[in-house]
Amino acid sequence: MKEKVCIFGSNSIIANNFIENFSEQYDLIAIQRDKNNSTFSNTTTNNIFFNMSQDYEKKEIEILSKKISSESETNKIILILFSWAGKPRDIEEKSSTKNWEANEKILRNFVEISRNIKPFQIIFISSAGTIYDQNSGNFAKETDKPNPESFYGKQKLIAEDYLIKFCYSENINITILRVASAFGFNPQFPDHGVINKWLFNAINNDPIKLYNSSDSVINFISFFEISKSIHTIIQKKIFGLFNIGSLESVSLRQLISIIKEVTSKPLLEEKIEGDVKRSFYLDTSLFKRKSKLSFKLNLFYEIRKIFLMINGK
Repeated sequence: MKEKVCIFGSNSIIANNFIENFSEQYDLIAIQRDKNNSTFSNTTTNNIFFNMSQDYEKKEIEILSKKISSESETNKIILILFSWAGKPRDIEEKSSTKNWEANEKILRNFVEISRNIKPFQIIFISSAGTIYDQNSGNFAKETDKPNPESFYGKQKLIAEDYLIKFCYSENINITILRVASAFGFNPQFPDHGVINKWLFNAINNDPIKLYNSSDSVINFISFFEISKSIHTIIQKKIFGLFNIGSLESVSLRQLISIIKEVTSKPLLEEKIEGDVKRSFYLDTSLFKRKSKLSFKLNLFYEIRKIFLMINGK
């Protein structure tokens, strides 16, 4: 019997990737904001339109909970929370306050639905790059003291703690993934992420804009590798808090060099908007021990693949 997996925030690019690649292996329910903003074409997924960032009466939450439960032939339902408002680089207090109001509602609604359903497992997609110290020079471990600099990171950390306490009180298995900077290609959002934006800059002969020093070091992981990690967690019943990312971090200088090579534009202009150095290394050894997965970054191959997709090849 296939596991029943309910995805909250199926409009998310990462959620979309998981659905496209692993839908045949699960009985999927996709919770999304509205009918006009669907990011996937899968026809085997049960779609439920429900905006998690709104206020609802208790009865409305109960109706949704029963609908999710009624779609399942097993009592071992897995809930994955992708829904989240805001962007990792959010620095304005006004926008972050508005996002937190939405995220509080998302968390509150998700917990009430979970309380009704009593799922076997909850998976929360968190963020590694916004939670750990960006300049320690050390490989960030799950046991390190968090040091979020952005409102986005602080909100993710609050959500982690909130869900851990809830799951502990309700005896629900929980898995939290602190994900490195995600990259890949989605036709609905072709310029999503720094790699894609810079590729578009190169294609249009626009300068590459740098908001950090070119010596800055970042850890990347592809959309598919995140999806594969989620799939493995479900299959192997892995619970706990884990970093997921590539074995090696790369500098922005390396990234720019590859983009120039892939696009055959060695003289592409670089425009310095900010010169703060960011050095982020991620220890993924705990997840490797539990899952037997590790991801070696072949950045030239991945960037070339995205470049060809952007050009429709």
